[in-house]
Amino acid sequence: MTYDSLYQQLNPSQQKAVNTLEGPLMILAGPGTGKTQLLSVRTANILRQTDLYPSNILLLTYTNAGVKAMRERLAGIIGPNGYEVVVDTFHGFANSLITESEESFTIKGERIQLTELERIYLLEYLLDHTAGIGAIRNPHAPYLYRKNIEDNISILKKEGITLLDFEKFLETHQSTDKKTEDRLKAFSLIYSAYEQAKIPKSE
Repeated sequence: MTYDSLYQQLNPSQQKAVNTLEGPLMILAGPGTGKTQLLSVRTANILRQTDLYPSNILLLTYTNAGVKAMRERLAGIIGPNGYEVVVDTFHGFANSLITESEESFTIKGERIQLTELERIYLLEYLLDHTAGIGAIRNPHAPYLYRKNIEDNISILKKEGITLLDFEKFLETHQSTDKKTEDRLKAFSLIYSAYEQAKIPKSE
């Protein structure tokens, strides 16, 4: 749809928000009231009315689904330049600030906070690149246990069981079931790699 057609779909208050280009602006709106469309149209209008570069605009939302919807709508309204607008979740943007800051590398023991989508990508990457985890990685369905791994890591953290605690448990634990023992060892390798990946590293 074109900018004009989308603009005409907005109510007077929303159109006023789109037309306000100078100074701060607060918009109060509940669920399902068209916030994503409003922000997309307002961003398009800013780019239409000013000489601002798309990459100088930052849009933040709460979910990865919201990020995807915003990018698609922007691209639909203003074309390929819509993908140059910086769109992210609050957590994702905050995480990028941490990882890009040199000061973050001096914070010992800190871990990068990942979004749900980032956890999925990280675990899938680790399943593809960690040696010795054949017991939990089926070559025909490599990510079959990805959700189970994520859930088990979450459970351990909630119970206050650190990676070191789990590794000590494995050293003393002897299972009569070889498959279970192999899976626990493989999980330990993934858990270790997962925690290491979340430590900010300097260049």
